[in-house]
Amino acid sequence: MPKKKKEYELYTILGRLEKISKMDDKDAGKARDMLKYYMRNSYLTAAMKREAKKMIETHWPKIKPKVIEKRHYLYAVSDGEYIKVGMSTDVNRRIKALQTGSPRRLKKMWCCYAGEDSKEAKKQEKKLHRALKNYHVSGEWFHKRSMKIIDGWRVRSLNAKHEEEAEAINTEMDGEFLNRMIEG
Repeated sequence: MPKKKKEYELYTILGRLEKISKMDDKDAGKARDMLKYYMRNSYLTAAMKREAKKMIETHWPKIKPKVIEKRHYLYAVSDGEYIKVGMSTDVNRRIKALQTGSPRRLKKMWCCYAGEDSKEAKKQEKKLHRALKNYHVSGEWFHKRSMKIIDGWRVRSLNAKHEEEAEAINTEMDGEFLNRMIEG
């Protein structure tokens, strides 16, 4: 076996042994002992590797990687005539992507924290789209008069810290442009 592959295999074993060592069962002590041995000697014996692989096979289905959800935001951007309402984990990047396909300059109008669970955030987006149905133009685009409803929209019972972050994003926006949109 090539040296790099052996090193990769060893580090994989060590990483999984570390997770097993934190579990609350009989193999946790064995895993800690193997890790201590490796720290003192910089290697595991062939017998230790075999035993470690058996422990990993036994425990690995139980060890599920934590899925780290990202913060999801609802947002509204406008080209001066229409408003697109959508959801993104990175609003600024999303607006840049939309700008690439738009001949008109897009302006961020509004942003609201929608949660860390993508399913919940999608539900919130659908609720907002339903609230705007009378202003619907096409897809996720709405007439500019819908901004009054959008501006008053708040996702209920969410983490205040993230709502403050969304509010900070909102304060970056050009208030004069927003007023022209609502009045126009």
